[in-house]
Amino acid sequence: MTTIDTAAVRNILGGEMLAKMSRTPDILADAAYYIFNQQATECTGNCFTDEEVLSKEGITDLSHYSVVPGAQLYKDLFLD
Repeated sequence: MTTIDTAAVRNILGGEMLAKMSRTPDILADAAYYIFNQQATECTGNCFTDEEVLSKEGITDLSHYSVVPGAQLYKDLFLD
């Protein structure tokens, strides 16, 4: 749903400014953990977003994944 602080974001797409408006890669690791712990027969062939997976696990406060705590996320620029 928003940018993740990666080398591509920092070096190609938007530099430090965009990185500061991103989430850490930890959000992807946590979402993958929950996906990998599902029954394969119930989960195979799906496409997920990290926010969707974490929400289904009851995790709705994603603020601790922000690179800069409290900073506006890139996606929030377009939600007016």
